[in-house]
Order: sequence, then C-alpha cells, then structure tokens
Amino acid sequence: MLPQKTSRNEPCQCGSGKKYKHCCLAQYDAARLSASANESLIAIYLKDGIAYHVAGEINKAAIQFEKIIAISSDHPEANYRLGLIDHQRGLNAEAAERLEKVVPVLGESDQFAFNFGTILLALEKFPEAAIQFRKSIDKAPANPDAWGNNAIALHRMGEFEAAGSNYLEAFRLRPDHVATVYNLAGLYYKCGLAADAEACFHHVIRLQPDHSIAYNDALLMAQYSSTVTADVLFARHCEFAAQFETPLKKNWQAHTNLPSPEKRLKIGYVSADLRNHAVAFFLEPMFEHHDRQNFDIFCYHNHAEHDAVSDRLQSHTDQWVVCIDMSDDELAARIRADGIDILIDLSGHTAGNRLLTFARKPAPVQITFNGYPATTGLTAMDYRITDEMLDPVGMSERYHSEKLLRVPSVIIFKPYAQSPALMPLPALSSEFFTFACLNSLIKITDDAIRVWSIILSRKPNSRLMLANVSNPSISKRLLSKFAGHGITADRLRLIPPLPLMEYLSLHGEIDLALDPFPYNGGTTTNHSLWMGVPVLTLRGQRAVSRTGAAVMTSAGLDHFVTHSEEEYIERALSISSDLAALDNTRQSARSRFVGRNREAPLELTRYFEAALRVAWRAWCKVEV
Repeated sequence: MLPQKTSRNEPCQCGSGKKYKHCCLAQYDAARLSASANESLIAIYLKDGIAYHVAGEINKAAIQFEKIIAISSDHPEANYRLGLIDHQRGLNAEAAERLEKVVPVLGESDQFAFNFGTILLALEKFPEAAIQFRKSIDKAPANPDAWGNNAIALHRMGEFEAAGSNYLEAFRLRPDHVATVYNLAGLYYKCGLAADAEACFHHVIRLQPDHSIAYNDALLMAQYSSTVTADVLFARHCEFAAQFETPLKKNWQAHTNLPSPEKRLKIGYVSADLRNHAVAFFLEPMFEHHDRQNFDIFCYHNHAEHDAVSDRLQSHTDQWVVCIDMSDDELAARIRADGIDILIDLSGHTAGNRLLTFARKPAPVQITFNGYPATTGLTAMDYRITDEMLDPVGMSERYHSEKLLRVPSVIIFKPYAQSPALMPLPALSSEFFTFACLNSLIKITDDAIRVWSIILSRKPNSRLMLANVSNPSISKRLLSKFAGHGITADRLRLIPPLPLMEYLSLHGEIDLALDPFPYNGGTTTNHSLWMGVPVLTLRGQRAVSRTGAAVMTSAGLDHFVTHSEEEYIERALSISSDLAALDNTRQSARSRFVGRNREAPLELTRYFEAALRVAWRAWCKVEV
C-alpha cells in the first residue's frame, strides 16, 4: 500500500531517506505498469490459445496457456483449457485435477459441467460424472450430448431405468445420433429386451449402413425371437454379406498353400473367447486331444484379457497371437503369412467376432463352429460344422451360405474340476418345489414367461428362481411381467449374477430347470446336468431351439425333451409330482455326464479332425 503522501518531492514516509517519487511511488508505478503489461500479455496468449484450440492445434494452444500459467498460476481459463487439452491427450487424471481447481470460478457454466463430467466419465467415476451432467442438463436442457453422457454414467452405475429415460431424451433431441441409439440398444440387451434392442440396432443400420457391429448384434437379437422366421433370418444374414463381404471380393487373392491332401495342416482358431468364457468349456476338451502330429494349432485371440483358462488353452497350441489391436487387413495378412490352411471362426455374429477378416478370405478353407447357432451369411465361409441333432439333414441346408459338415455330436463339455458335490433333491425336505432358469435374461421371452406362469399356477406349492437379475429395474420388470399372468412376487426368487462356485452351488436349491425358448441354454444346461439338475426343454425347428434336446438326449434323458408348449407344461407338472423318480435322475445325472464325456472328447475330436481333413481334401481337388 502506498504511504498517504501527496507531494512527489517530499521525503518518503517509509524512512528510506529518498524522495517519495524515487521510492514507494516509483515502485508502485513500476508494479502497476508490470501488471498492466501482464494483463495485456495474458489477453494475447488467451486469444491465441483459444484460436489454436478451436482449430485443433492443441500443442500450440497448450504453449499459449502455459505462458499464462507462468504469469498467473491460478488463472481459471488457462487451467480449464489446459485441462481440456490433457483430456484430449488421454491424461484424464491430470485434466480432472486442473478442472477441480477452477470449479469455484467456472463451475456454474453448463459447458464446464459437461466437460468436467466427460472427463470424470473417462475416469470411470460414474456418480461424480452424473452429478456434473445433471448440472449441465439443468442449465441447458436442450443439449443431447449431456443427456446421452448422463445416460452412459447411469447405465454403468446400474441405474437402468434412469439411464433408459436419459437415452430416450437424448434420442428425442437428436434421433440421428448413432452412438445414442447404439448405447440404448446395449441397455435393452442388458435388460433382456431383445426386440427393443433389435429395433435400435436396425435404426443404427439405417443411419449408418456400414456399422458392422450393429449388423452383428441385430442378427444375434433376431435369434432370440419366436416370430422371426428361418427364411427372414437367412435373408438378413445374406444382407450382411452383401453389405460387407461383396465389396471385398475383388481383392481376394489366390492361395499359395501346398495342395497336398495328407499333409500336416495348419489350423487357425479365431475368437475373442479364449479365456474364462462359455466357449472355453466346449473348446478346451478338444484342444487337449488334438492330434499334434497331423495338425499345427494357431490361436488368434481377439481380446486383451488373458487368464488361467487362456494359459491352459495356449499350452495346447503351437502359436498364440493376440490380435485385438490388429485391423481386419492386418489380421488377414498375418494369417496369410502364417500359412494357415484351415481358418476356424468360433464367434459367428457374437461380440468380438472377426468375420470381416474372414470376408477377406485369408485362408483357402474357412469354417465356422461352435460360437453361433446359425449361418454367417458369408460366401467366404466354406463350411459350418454341426451335428444331426442340431441340424437334421434336409432341414437346415437352405438356410446356410456354408456347406454343412456333420459330425456325430458337437457337444464336448469340460465341467469345472472343483465343482460342489451333488445335493439331495430339495423338494424332499421343503414345502416348495423349485423350478429355475439360470440363463441370461435375454433368453427369457414373453412366451417363456407365459408358459412358466401356467406351470406355477397349476402347481401352487412351487416357485421359480431366475438368475442374473442385476438391479432393481430388471427386478421390477420381471415381477410386472409375471404379475400380468397372475403370479405374485412371493412365487419368484430373483438371484443376482454370481461367481462360478456360488452359481454351481445354487443348483443344490433347484429341483428342475426350465430351458428357455426359442433360444435354449447351452453352457447353462451342461452345468445344470453336471450338478444333478435335469433340464426340461422344448425342441424347436432351429439350431438355437434344439441345443437342450441335444444335451438331454445325449445323456439318455429323452423324457425331458418336449415338442410343444402344451407338452412342456404337462411334462413339468408330471415330473414335479414324482419326487422319487426325479431324485433318482438327480443322483445319476453326474455319472451319466461322466459316462457321456469319458470317451467323447477324444472321440469327437477325431470326428472333428476328420471333418477338417474332408474339407481340406475337397480344396486340394479343386485347386490342383
């Protein structure tokens, strides 16, 4: 503070002995000039920095904002802008720290709240992100991005009902935004609403015809439908091929593999599920028994996760390639360079597939197997390996772009080694008879709920257990569905997702499992039988509707296979009325499973390898 002195030529009151004009007044004038100069510099740097930032030149922008920080370390706008640049560079922790500093000054801005929320979302701090997005929405309710991002945060928090409302508002404000519709489809899938998810995926395709992932989950969703016909399904798979494969055909190259019918073959498996995943329960027994004298085994793992299951699978291979970061062109080039003779898809149109690599025809023989119960639609896919139980001769050929190679059975399943022991039939010591469906909720259709409700109505002392109910929104929806058929909440037991051992132990509380339809259980049915719980199944016309029948028939339990809804209902009631017989089935189920699987892995692997050799010989004959 300046001394209270008016004359410039009088001695300065600070006691320096100098005149006032040469002492404190001079210092004050210098500071004032310096501050003014700094303010001018800051204004210039800020203007230039914002211009660079808007133009996308973030490095040049950062230099200007850092100059401001060197003058004024707490400058709000400079810190804010540097935080946004940190976010653009992927430095989200640093970005959040910068923005946190300036909340008291800039925090009331809707754009600031949106940007801060976006950074917190990237850090997976979902509750904090939702708070910021809600602030932004309150101040700018017409911003679809704020609604959409808030929906993502709520979705990840498990608040599905609120997330759905936010997605729908974002969609209302901007119905042509692909990401919003795609995310809404994912939410519907998580909630078990296959038809709604399929409708959203089709909307994505209309907006962006080259969105291959939306095409995949649309095709998968249609598999769960009881109203989509086999002809329509096949046509849709062919549409996928026309959209994504046909433009690539002009670039197909001749294969230089030696066309020797009996040579040692290089077999390549492509999957995102070579880990703790349902596919591995079926794949591992075959890997353990592959004839390594006649086959080199390559795996192309399209996932970043590598776990103990991956280790076991890898131990049975000659080469293991993680391909998650490879483009389809790069992966196809790698497969060609590896000299793969037969390339095997284990995904079909499920998550993490690399069908667009197959569409580039990198191997002379390409086969789909196991991961998807239908055609891929690709002409580049030469064969689909199946069996007569899933695809009876004459029933399925016209619905495949591939030739069908049938082996005696494709059901090879390795149960968990540390599984709990079998328990007595719970109904023998309980007032309730417990039906259960432990499948994914996406498989529980309205038709299944209607049929199960009839069973519960006709057997008053029974209840139904449903698994994978992850939050109150899903619980509310399920209870409402059953209530519509007169089934009260006390007749239902809703179980959240469980770790494997707890899930297996849960079978000790189940008397009879009910297979969903039209998309049957696979891994779940095998687990159930292994744990002593037979599965009542409804055999349908498509492979997805015949898996349960294939498992139960192969175990000698044909009595649990039905062919109509009426038979399914009556059989459930008759089986649940003979507890002694059901307990006998329960106690013999594991031995049946062991008997079925003792020789099956080796035997079926040899059948599988014979099918591969048939396919290879056919190519050699054509190519020679």
